[in-house]
Amino acid sequence: YGTASGAIVHDADGGFFETFRGPDIVGDVMVEVNFLNPYPVSTGRWEYGFYLREGSNLYQRVSVLSTGAREHDYRLGPDTSATSLRSVISPDIEPGASGRNHYGSLS
Repeated sequence: YGTASGAIVHDADGGFFETFRGPDIVGDVMVEVNFLNPYPVSTGRWEYGFYLREGSNLYQRVSVLSTGAREHDYRLGPDTSATSLRSVISPDIEPGASGRNHYGSLS
């Protein structure tokens, strides 16, 4: 696929999360992404991340939370709920108003 860049601007009053849909890819994938915190924690909690999906019921999700947690979970089908693979407080997460957070891969 290659590189994509740009901003996905969050509307805090919108009630839903903003998305960017990349192309459909069959096979292995490597993800590298840089996130900028949307606003200070004093304004409210936030969470950002990415999904690797196959349809609406099969996915892996990686996210960063304003609490300093990093989470990775998955769902294997329509009759299952999400299963947590990992949820840790990470000293590498910058939760401040001008924080930047980087993911180099799913590991």
